[in-house]
Amino acid sequence: MKPIPFDWFIDTVPQVIERVQQAEKRGKERGKVEGKEEGKAEGKIEGQLELARQMVLEAVQNRFPTLINFAQTQAASMTQVEQLRKLMLDLLQAPDEIAAVHLLAAKRE
Repeated sequence: MKPIPFDWFIDTVPQVIERVQQAEKRGKERGKVEGKEEGKAEGKIEGQLELARQMVLEAVQNRFPTLINFAQTQAASMTQVEQLRKLMLDLLQAPDEIAAVHLLAAKRE
């Protein structure tokens, strides 16, 4: 970042210096608030994803326990809550382990 050149008015008049400092402080406070809000939103999404992944794994553990390691790998790579929810519902209706393998291996959009 380039240093800002000296400006007599801004850098020497006490009232201007005070205003600049207040503006910087307000900017930092706004940045903190916005950062917290973004963090909360990201955390909420991550929480929903983790819950959906857990539901998929519970369905697999309940119906096809031998596939749990494969299911963990597949669920971890999925990033859409709706996609995971649909997979869980499909796994609950899968007629057999072969169908479950196909469901877990399928590319979901």
